[in-house]
Amino acid sequence: MTAGIAAGDGPRFGVPVAGVPVLLPIGTLLEYVAEAAVFPLPRSPRRVIGLLQLRGMPVTVFDPASAFERPAPQLRREAVLVIGQGAEAGAVLVDAVPGQVDIAGDEPDARPAAACVFADALGSAIRDGAGRNWWPVDPRRLFELLAAEAVAA
Repeated sequence: MTAGIAAGDGPRFGVPVAGVPVLLPIGTLLEYVAEAAVFPLPRSPRRVIGLLQLRGMPVTVFDPASAFERPAPQLRREAVLVIGQGAEAGAVLVDAVPGQVDIAGDEPDARPAAACVFADALGSAIRDGAGRNWWPVDPRRLFELLAAEAVAA
């Protein structure tokens, strides 16, 4: 999926998700919402924390780091990254504001944390100019894994 990404490919955007620095694909519609109103869905799978309304469209919000126990359903304000648009959109809780990542080179032997529930959505690591590893993510696969894991839980 990510073969051939090199320093000459220029800046990309990245964001930590559940402690994993992910590199977002070029050309994917992204929208960061700092304090999204997330409406709970009672009895929803554990990785689905609720819905947000984005310009009149409901968007499912996933939490890849959610614990087995969930707090009582209530309106929450969360930092989310909406990926995609329309019926294809999904949102994921993020650990920080997305930022520009200057690619320095590949780091093919690096692996994300073993507890990463969405590791199968990640490509080979890429190193930034500061020596930090970032993993390119396939958003569609990310949401498929989170939805499937949520149902299986």
